[in-house]
Amino acid sequence: MKQTILLDYEYNSPCPNIRQTSKRAYKEGCDNGLIHTQLSFILFLIKEYPVITMRELSELSAIPVHLVSARINELYKQNLIYNYNKRKCHISNKLALTWCLRNQEVIICQN
Repeated sequence: MKQTILLDYEYNSPCPNIRQTSKRAYKEGCDNGLIHTQLSFILFLIKEYPVITMRELSELSAIPVHLVSARINELYKQNLIYNYNKRKCHISNKLALTWCLRNQEVIICQN
């Protein structure tokens, strides 16, 4: 069964210390489609390369690792991906978490 995900781009962080510039940058990324593109591409890569680390995702996607981390957190909070295990990352050569899709037939829609 295919799972359709509607992305809601409201920036409702429980952390009160987020700067207005960060909130503005996030909103701009939502408005211009950049965040949707990053989420879609990261989901595609996780589907193509299951059990992948954030640094490996960053290397394959050319998306900076801090942005990969942010998108991974969003996908994890939506229960689309999960931590599979830890293994040595092929990029950093350090022990790292790996990520897998919960459902191999995810479709992303933008609201």
